[in-house]
Amino acid sequence: MQRILSYVGVLAAMLVSLGAPAAAAPQPAPVCFDVPAIVDCVDHPEFESFWSANGALPVFGYPVAPEHAEYNQDLRRSFASQWFERTRFEAHPENQPPYRVLLGRLGAEMLALRERGFESPPAGAQPGGRCRTFDVGGRPQSVCDPFLRYWE
Repeated sequence: MQRILSYVGVLAAMLVSLGAPAAAAPQPAPVCFDVPAIVDCVDHPEFESFWSANGALPVFGYPVAPEHAEYNQDLRRSFASQWFERTRFEAHPENQPPYRVLLGRLGAEMLALRERGFESPPAGAQPGGRCRTFDVGGRPQSVCDPFLRYWE
């Protein structure tokens, strides 16, 4: 009888532990700055983790806007975004880690505003200094000084 009661007790303890809600993982604290001109914080949990793990202030700079929904032209939908001095973070919860935060394509967007693509130089542009031209994928690509000097 004692054996049966101990089995019932163990079974009851297992059932109770299965029904208990799991403790939620602690959310990272927002990162705010004691700088008079900086009023925005890094407070989206995914943004804060990515910002802290990948270089923080020296790499990305201060936040220059709060988190907000922004339309992504490439994917044709809106994502939670936050602008920093040197980049834009986009939250992509549909992706698996470590791709839940992606960086915006600021260079491509700025060139599009100037009505030219990243794959072609501006009309009439002449590279300065010494250059060498290579065929890359059927298209000529030039490498000029000082990169050419370093490469050689």
